[in-house]
Formats: sequence, structure tokens, C-alpha cells
Amino acid sequence: MLQEKRIDGLVIVSAGEDAVLAQSFANAREPLVIVDRNIEDLTCDLVQIDHEKGTYLATKLKSEVVYGGS
Repeated sequence: MLQEKRIDGLVIVSAGEDAVLAQSFANAREPLVIVDRNIEDLTCDLVQIDHEKGTYLATKLKSEVVYGGS
């Protein structure tokens, strides 16, 4: 079906660990990019967010705003 629509690739953003869905798309010929979820045994491009660093930076900024320091 996707090939009939002439897509150039797939970007999958999932809220869960839906490896079955991603694996079914992996069998397609189109390029595949997974966002923020590493799915084992799936070879594709992966874009991940560094949640630990993001939390640190948000906490640091909040501290600077509340306490006026760095």
C-alpha cells in the first residue's frame, strides 16, 4: 500500500515498544527512521533524545531563575 502512494521514506515516532510494527515497515524498500526508541534487531537510522542531559539543563535553568545564580 505504501509503495502505491509513492512515499520517499518512513519516520516512526512511537509511544511504546512496538517492535512488530517497526519490523513490518523494515521489510519495505523505503528508508526508515525511528525516533527516540531503539528497537533491537532493526537496522535503520535512529534519532534519540538525551533525556538525562535535558533534565539536567532544565533543572539548572530553573535554579538560575529562582535563585539568581549559575
